[in-house]
Amino acid sequence: MASNRSTTTKHMGKGEMPPPTQVYLYNEMEDTSYRVSSVDTTWRKPEHENLRKDFSKHMVYAASQLPKKVDLRRFMPSVEDQSEAASSTGNAMAAIYEYLNCRVTGRLVHFSPLFIYYNSRVKDNQGDKNIVDDGATITSTIETMARNGVCPKEAWPYDFTKVNTHPRIDCVAVGTAHKISEAFELHINVNEMKCCLAQGLPSLVSLNLYESFGKAGSHGIVPMPTSNEIGSSKNAPHAVVLVGYSDRSKAFIVRNSWGSDWGDDGYCYIPYDYIGNDKLCTAAWTIKKAGIANTYQDAWQNKDDVNYLDGGNEDDEDDEDEFEFDYRQEKEQPVNPDPDW
Repeated sequence: MASNRSTTTKHMGKGEMPPPTQVYLYNEMEDTSYRVSSVDTTWRKPEHENLRKDFSKHMVYAASQLPKKVDLRRFMPSVEDQSEAASSTGNAMAAIYEYLNCRVTGRLVHFSPLFIYYNSRVKDNQGDKNIVDDGATITSTIETMARNGVCPKEAWPYDFTKVNTHPRIDCVAVGTAHKISEAFELHINVNEMKCCLAQGLPSLVSLNLYESFGKAGSHGIVPMPTSNEIGSSKNAPHAVVLVGYSDRSKAFIVRNSWGSDWGDDGYCYIPYDYIGNDKLCTAAWTIKKAGIANTYQDAWQNKDDVNYLDGGNEDDEDDEDEFEFDYRQEKEQPVNPDPDW
């Protein structure tokens, strides 16, 4: 759920960058904010070879064979809200696993982003359980999904007061039944990302978000960042999930983690030119679990009549200053690394 602007906000002047703190995207007109997560960067790849495969070597289709449209949303439960936590990597991986689980079982089940996010940060922290809510690397998120798995959300619900708390022992035991078996890195390439979706696999991408991203909150249409935005240092990394594409729209269908009230039921539409730019999109990965086929074609659509980007520029001039990054001082965070369950 969106939060109101905090009294701990340090308001920054135009072009001024604050010290690194918690970053929110603030909507001035509605007085609401959404946490923009830190996707920690690392050049380290997952240690196990099954978790660092090159997707380009596993592509089934040539660009000319791809359908006009793919939409995987019907295989995914409702969009979760990461709330105050910097857990977009955990939310994104949980969403992809929910999709994979639906493919194998036919059931829509929510899995615990907080479980994934906790284990990923412990891995990033080299096993030290004294962690803070400051984001997680994609590499450690993948490795913990293979080692620890993930438990259903009903077992370890999304409670921000437990963001730094070790999941209960019963959750850990259940998580081992829900592991991934493979992970693939994608090049920042539109055709490769489309092929991944055509093969029935959503992918996590790390985007540089700009203040104009906030315009998608009402209708789901993400504009290309302006040259001034790209040239400035005011951006923040955030993990989202590619769940489809539309050639008519020249856009990807993207699942965010700011709840179903944001955008189009929690989804948005981002131009190919945004996702396919390696200065704006810095990483892309997909995962598999046992029982997943090499390809699925039941989400292919050769009828692509809707332009998802229509109308996205109508109010650009009116809301030019409606959205801004809100840099907040770190709150005192609950720490309970090893509770006595």
